[in-house]
Amino acid sequence: MNDEKCKNCEKTLVPGTYFCSHCDSFAENPKLGKKAGLFKRWLANNLDPFIYLFTLSIAMWISWSKGNTPAHSLLGMKIVKKDGTKPGFGTMLLRELVGKTASILFFGIGYYWAVFDADRRAWHDRIAGTIVVEK
Repeated sequence: MNDEKCKNCEKTLVPGTYFCSHCDSFAENPKLGKKAGLFKRWLANNLDPFIYLFTLSIAMWISWSKGNTPAHSLLGMKIVKKDGTKPGFGTMLLRELVGKTASILFFGIGYYWAVFDADRRAWHDRIAGTIVVEK
């Protein structure tokens, strides 16, 4: 017979469970809390992707509004339009989403294109009308 008791309500615990079947407390340490409900867990699992996407969208907005990407900035490069002006959000959206998707869809050929291009422009640069320069 199991003599193990819940540290919260002192009722006998069901063997092999982590939560008390009477008070839903975490059997080992009731101060940590109670068993999470299924709806809250479902809601959290479904909200997480939107929160990640929202956070990523803000980072992209800030970065692209400056006409650059975090990696290009980190490596001392910047993206400019062919006329030397700073690309806006729309140009960066075209470059980063449409252009890079096109580059990937054809087995990455769009990226390798820069190896053979005299100006080292990949497909995403050509699609958006941009070039990459070192600062």
